[in-house]
Amino acid sequence: MKRTTVATDPGANGATAIQWADGTVSVYAWKGPSDFKEVVQTILERSMDDDSKPVWVLEDPPKTTGMKRPESTGFVLGHAYGFIHGYVMAIGFTLELVTPKGWQQGIVGIPRGKSLYTARKKFFKEVATRYFPQTKVTQKNADSLLILQWRTERYGDIN
Repeated sequence: MKRTTVATDPGANGATAIQWADGTVSVYAWKGPSDFKEVVQTILERSMDDDSKPVWVLEDPPKTTGMKRPESTGFVLGHAYGFIHGYVMAIGFTLELVTPKGWQQGIVGIPRGKSLYTARKKFFKEVATRYFPQTKVTQKNADSLLILQWRTERYGDIN
């Protein structure tokens, strides 16, 4: 039996996509630590009977935010990343990190450039919708779904 795979985009208003051991997919948007803890509780309860502990893929954010973003953006992202990283390690799940460059590597046609953030988010939503047609994809959760897709393509059923 496959194990549950979890993928998280740790943005300030992040999202977590889950492919359960039975193959179904769920996606959760969260706004802070208390919302995130509820998502973790759901994962713990639902994966309790799995053959092995879930694997959790977390986006490892860049160390800089770029010239057009305030420094506070990097702090907020780093804070969320650190909280999630510690939480996942504390509950004993297998943790894998992937950079944005890593999970985006196989996606063709990504709009590039400093002023194309919105176009890139729309593009990722379109791509995620093709991979997960049964899931309600939004610009907020598309990255987490694409991280999940990256993990699935990379490891297939061997997770």
